[in-house]
Amino acid sequence: MKYINYGNHYIDNDDLLSVKNALKAEKITQGVLVNKFENNLSKYLNSKYCATVTSGTAALFLSLKALKLNKKKIVITTPITFVSTVSSILMNNYFVDFCDIDLKSYTLDIDKLENKLKKNKKIGAVIAVDYAGHPCDWKRLWYLKNKYKFYLINDNCHALGAKYNYSSNYATKYADLVTQSFHPVKNITTGEREAQF
Repeated sequence: MKYINYGNHYIDNDDLLSVKNALKAEKITQGVLVNKFENNLSKYLNSKYCATVTSGTAALFLSLKALKLNKKKIVITTPITFVSTVSSILMNNYFVDFCDIDLKSYTLDIDKLENKLKKNKKIGAVIAVDYAGHPCDWKRLWYLKNKYKFYLINDNCHALGAKYNYSSNYATKYADLVTQSFHPVKNITTGEREAQF
């Protein structure tokens, strides 16, 4: 049987030494290294706040939970995403609606999204996924957010380091909340710690 490789990661001796030092630290899951990571990530993305959690699913779930939407609200997202994006909506007891993608960027089609927003007043949030390093059209998304009054979440798990209008900190500029993943197949890994802004 032939296997298709899901992804490779690069780990050097400095990475191994960092893990060894972390395991020997007084606190393994909390403490100085977690605080340092959150502070550095917050600076990199120009965010006032950053909190790490255990998984991308947890980051998305808690982001939606923090919005405290009416339970009858709809959350729109793309069908081109990992299951966590959709399951986090369902776990919060919201309704899921999919918006198709733009065939050039593979991210939300903004015109199709606006058509949905015009027709349905129950839309409480949009989770826009920056897919495979391709940022969404964030200026237009921000415009729609203000025009139709919904919350905007950036599922940025595939795009750490990507630039939008020459800026790598676009994610926190154009979204109410941003989630990031550090799963071993993402741009950088911490093992599995995730973040939300």
